[in-house]
Amino acid sequence: MLYTHDGKEFEAYVARPQGEGPRLAVLVFHAWAGRSAFECARADALAQLGFIGIAVDLYGKGLLGRNNQENAELMQPLLDDRLLLRARIRAAYQASLQLEGVSQTAAIGYCFGGLCALDAARINLGVSAVVSFHGNLTPYSATGPIHARILVLHGYQDLLVSQQAVTACMQEFDTHARDWQLHQFGQAEHSFTNPDLQKSPLLYHALSDARSWRLMRQFLLELV
Repeated sequence: MLYTHDGKEFEAYVARPQGEGPRLAVLVFHAWAGRSAFECARADALAQLGFIGIAVDLYGKGLLGRNNQENAELMQPLLDDRLLLRARIRAAYQASLQLEGVSQTAAIGYCFGGLCALDAARINLGVSAVVSFHGNLTPYSATGPIHARILVLHGYQDLLVSQQAVTACMQEFDTHARDWQLHQFGQAEHSFTNPDLQKSPLLYHALSDARSWRLMRQFLLELV
């Protein structure tokens, strides 16, 4: 799915379930490297659950980091300019609404993408629910009530997101959100869902990966 924002072209990957009829579309926001095979695989897995999976592109068509330095160079400008980031999130959301068969929308995200999913809730983008997997939990307060349901899935041993940041973010949601949940997984570090990451502080944890996916599935099924 190609779409544009501010003269820049973006390319999302769309995975559809079998059958026809209205479906929940789930935006998948990527980690700091960009829209990679990992996010596309998650979109495919969402389609297996009966949803329309949309692996979003926030950097621009063909832009993908190859190492930590390039990843940071792609991500940091959007962290520094949250208004630009939110504009790109909105552009992806609006493009998803043009897909055939979309009845309502949700969003999930990984690491940097977790922050993006939470920002989609903060600005009341129109998504019904959001899920953050080991996300960046930097607070950026909403200006009013948050209507989307929120599920935060976090590793207790995460070395990149402090417990103070977790507490501050949940205090923000407790003030603004009508329905939010936090689940923390023992022995899980940052990026616990990605089997390609095998060295702390980015370390896969199979049990937490499986449990977090089941929690997300149940959370999203409440919408349909």
